[in-house]
Amino acid sequence: MDQKPCQSRAWSSSLLPVFVASLAIVAAGCSDATAPARVALITTPTSSIALQQTPQYQVLNTSVTVTNTSAYPLAWSSCAVSLEKAGLPALPPGKSDWTSVWNRLCYILDVAAAISNPTVPPESLLAPGQSATISIVAPVGQQPYPEFDGQPGAYRFYVPLSIVVLGTYHQVPHDASVSQPFTLLPPAT
Repeated sequence: MDQKPCQSRAWSSSLLPVFVASLAIVAAGCSDATAPARVALITTPTSSIALQQTPQYQVLNTSVTVTNTSAYPLAWSSCAVSLEKAGLPALPPGKSDWTSVWNRLCYILDVAAAISNPTVPPESLLAPGQSATISIVAPVGQQPYPEFDGQPGAYRFYVPLSIVVLGTYHQVPHDASVSQPFTLLPPAT
């Protein structure tokens, strides 16, 4: 029971290499390459999309495809789709803030329904490997979303998703529920 101070230091210094090695293994195990795979692939038809001119206004007329890449059913709703615009670059380099500039009008109805009865599942379930295409028609500068001004730049779609495991819905994180960015172009003349 009598330990000398030098003995306890020698014991703790012998653990230092073990601690450092353990930390290195844990850090190496947590990288983009070993991160969990995305549960969905969300894509637009092309990486550049041009606005269309109608007699009344300009409109973004496109689609977004959601593909379930997980081993579990994936719940989604077309009413909750939103369009996000890239903001100014942020830290760390390569990152930027995204701002929602357009939502489907039925988004408000979906939120109200979810609050009043949270057990109601979203409109559709995708089995593993299945895809669904959502048509998008977003008018530029129209109420209630005048924030979508049609300015060229980087945009992406957000589709709220939930993965269903053993009958329980688990919300997929926001950054894992977005499409790859695309470039919005002015209408062809």
